[in-house]
Amino acid sequence: MKNIVLIEDKLPRMEFLCKEKELNLTEIKELTIISDSKFESLKKSIGKSEFNLLEGFKAIMSHHSAWSQKELDSIKEYCKKTNTVLILFSGGISVTHLRTSKPQVLLIDVERFYSNRLILFIDAFIKSEELNLPILQYGKNWKINVLMETRNNLAVFLSRNPGIEVLDYYEESIKLPQALYSISDEFELDLSWYENGIRQNAYQVLTELNKQLTSAIKKVLFQ
Repeated sequence: MKNIVLIEDKLPRMEFLCKEKELNLTEIKELTIISDSKFESLKKSIGKSEFNLLEGFKAIMSHHSAWSQKELDSIKEYCKKTNTVLILFSGGISVTHLRTSKPQVLLIDVERFYSNRLILFIDAFIKSEELNLPILQYGKNWKINVLMETRNNLAVFLSRNPGIEVLDYYEESIKLPQALYSISDEFELDLSWYENGIRQNAYQVLTELNKQLTSAIKKVLFQ
């Protein structure tokens, strides 16, 4: 059964990082690794807009710089059509970014990618058959990390915008991590304003969210 594919054009780097961090990726039967001659064959196929070598995989993990922009656009379009999760790693990515809309896309630094987070991510998939990208993005304790990042970003925003009434560019301004929405119901976080922004009493609404985040953090820490 095809599950997750890892595409790596820099095999020596992968081998070095796996050895350094004691990752035995080749022993994971749910993971298919494409490199060397297989990568070259795949690259030729992608160049001709042929994706038969990627059919059936639920997630595609690839070195970002292995592709030209045209090839990368083709891969993204394929993932969009098939609703395949796409994970792109690179040494040139300084900030990890997750997009939760379909298809889900994660951009992550190569050092963070080749780490125990990858093993946790795959293990979680094997157990639940769900691709939980926040595990790969934040690690084992991803929920508390997401909550604390949100509260810190929100506190900075509130301190810089005292008494703010209207909030249009909410996501960009506050820097709410996309992973927050996957746990908003679990921790009773009111994000009902997210889609359309806040038309009035923004400071009050966000202050209340800050309180909810504090309660959620306590719940995780002391459960």
